[in-house]
Amino acid sequence: MLFQRLPASRADGLERRSSGSTPGPPFPNNSPSRSQACSRCRYQEAMANTSAWSAATNVSVDAGGDYAPCVPWRSQGPRVALYVFIMAGIACTVVGNFLVVLAIAYFKRLQSPTNSFVMSLAVADFLVGLIVMPYSMVRTVEGCWYFGPTFCEVHSSLDVMLCTASIFHLSCIAFDRHYAVCNPLVYAFKMSRARVSLLIVVCWVVPLLISFGPIMLGLHKAGIDIQLPEGNCAFLVNRVYAVIASLVAFYLPMVIMLVAYWKIYKAAKRQAMQISAMEHQMTVQGLDLAGRKQKQRQNSMRRERKAAKTLGIIMGGLPLVLAAVLHH
Repeated sequence: MLFQRLPASRADGLERRSSGSTPGPPFPNNSPSRSQACSRCRYQEAMANTSAWSAATNVSVDAGGDYAPCVPWRSQGPRVALYVFIMAGIACTVVGNFLVVLAIAYFKRLQSPTNSFVMSLAVADFLVGLIVMPYSMVRTVEGCWYFGPTFCEVHSSLDVMLCTASIFHLSCIAFDRHYAVCNPLVYAFKMSRARVSLLIVVCWVVPLLISFGPIMLGLHKAGIDIQLPEGNCAFLVNRVYAVIASLVAFYLPMVIMLVAYWKIYKAAKRQAMQISAMEHQMTVQGLDLAGRKQKQRQNSMRRERKAAKTLGIIMGGLPLVLAAVLHH
């Protein structure tokens, strides 16, 4: 496009070339025309890159290169539909986890070590639905952040902390089920109230340290010189924080859960064979009293195995879900 209209000096040079005379350079090195053309090229290229970045991040740029306020890019119909759908999910998350907490706190029979982890997990998920998801909903539907840069950091810290706490609680539940199924004789000693309380404290303190500490101090984006425009809340992290947070919040708990449930599966399979053999022996001998006691023991073992299989199915799909979340 720059060479569609030739400058006068270039046209004179072409005329001299056609007449046989030795032409001079069309643009001398110190020519103002050449410097203006190069400056114009660089400006157009920079504006094109800025426009492409703005289109990807929903930030408008005016003709002078300044950032304009963020504006929603969806029409009203899709926005209303998304609000209804996401708000239904938020309501289910908040109400469901609140009922879990209420049931375990009210009924004494449900206050076991395993249910202590479940109750703490429900508290974390309840806070996610109550504090994190509403603001994320507005950012997702509107495409803009209306709550200021300070609350953007607080929101990102809460998001990281509560999601990591949920993953840690799932690891503790897998650890608890491993002892209940594989080592039932030492389960009461290994998973005492004091140890359960200590594990729950760890499930909250470690996520707090890897979220609010680095994010509020700006350590998660040290070395990153990208300045986000107003109305944008993107969670930028450097390589060091990304590696450490991924190891602590994802890969380590995933390894713990996979190993625990693999051992639970092997123990449950072995116990199933033992139950089948005992049932056959009881049928042959016809022992009534011993049979009733043995049947009670079998029912207890079956409940433990059923709980382990249920959690195993849930945890089998967890790595895929977490991988998709981290990729997003």
